[in-house]
Amino acid sequence: MSQPAAGQFSGIFISYRRDDSSGHAGRLFDRLSARFGVEQVFMDIDQIEPGEDFVQVIESAVGSCEVLIALIGRNWLASRDESGRRLDNPNDFVRLEIAVALVRGIPVIPVLVQGANMPRPQDLPENLLTLSRRHALELSDLRWKHDVDQLTGVLEKILTRQREARRNATQADEQRRLEAQRQQMEEQARQLEEARRESEVGARLKREAEEAEARQRRESEDRRVATAEQGELARAEQSRRNAGTAEGQPAVNTAPATKGEHASAAHSAPPLRSIVEATTQLKKKSLPKKSRRILLLGVIVLLFVVVSEVYLLLWAQRVRVGDRATNNPPATPEGSSISAIATSESQIGREMTTTTNVNVRSGPGRTYNRIGELGTGSRIRVLQVSDNWAEVEVLQVMEIPGGGEPVTRGWIGITWLR
Repeated sequence: MSQPAAGQFSGIFISYRRDDSSGHAGRLFDRLSARFGVEQVFMDIDQIEPGEDFVQVIESAVGSCEVLIALIGRNWLASRDESGRRLDNPNDFVRLEIAVALVRGIPVIPVLVQGANMPRPQDLPENLLTLSRRHALELSDLRWKHDVDQLTGVLEKILTRQREARRNATQADEQRRLEAQRQQMEEQARQLEEARRESEVGARLKREAEEAEARQRRESEDRRVATAEQGELARAEQSRRNAGTAEGQPAVNTAPATKGEHASAAHSAPPLRSIVEATTQLKKKSLPKKSRRILLLGVIVLLFVVVSEVYLLLWAQRVRVGDRATNNPPATPEGSSISAIATSESQIGREMTTTTNVNVRSGPGRTYNRIGELGTGSRIRVLQVSDNWAEVEVLQVMEIPGGGEPVTRGWIGITWLR
């Protein structure tokens, strides 16, 4: 008869002894196969391949079933072979089949045939003792159909309960899997959102720091240019005042303008005063109307020429100041010997020391990230120079201000090396 493979079986397992109840087992197999389907009933383990562990084969076949029928005839307990009673042999197939089902919690139904009695505990090996406490069904040859129908009803209830429990367990496992997957996705989304926010905050702080640093540089440059421009204007005015004095002209008060007054107003004061006096004299004199108009037009032209000269002078002074500021950048502070590095690559590789606590950056400029600190007197070796910055290799750290992390390489302002 065709049966499903032991490793793929799920349904009813019939355990019996061939020398005890093989005929009843065959009749029961036919009835159960007609009711549940031949693929749902398994009876014989007789296809063990050479080299296979028969204990593992039995455990696999019995362990995958949903209910086991232990068919017990009159010779089930007393069946013997050359070594003695079969049931006392730990490797007896029937004993192994029932023991596996009992250990794994598979329902075991004792079915009595041939008028056999239920085994007593003292007649059973230790791993089958619980079999004696199972409620048994009897299959009588006279009431075969009725008794098999009763057994079938019991099997249907057990199979329905088992399959419902298995389905519920499968659904519960699936729900747990989906819940775990959902929680994992939520956690990943939360971590990504936190990373995005941290990145935005970091970018914003960096941008604000760069803007503040750029603003400070612009303000410092504006102050420097304004100071240089005022000094240049003062020197130019002093030169003009000295030249006027040398030519015998009266000196004019040319102090720098205050509260919105421009210093150049002093330059144009004498010509403007002369023009005003000439206009006043014209009004006092009795000249023909045509002559007065001609003289007035000349005064206006002269006034335009004087104002133009003043504006041209201011423009020329501003251009000279800007050129000087461009061509004469601030000198390196005294005491610093790094100017040799800035002007000659022959100093690269020179060992120097820091003159104060300095910040070490990742590139040549304050816009680069700060990667550490060096204390006063730390020894370094110059690797390369870019503008007012030097890339250095740290040879010895004298102290770490504030407990900062030590660094071995980075960029330092050349002002703080000697």
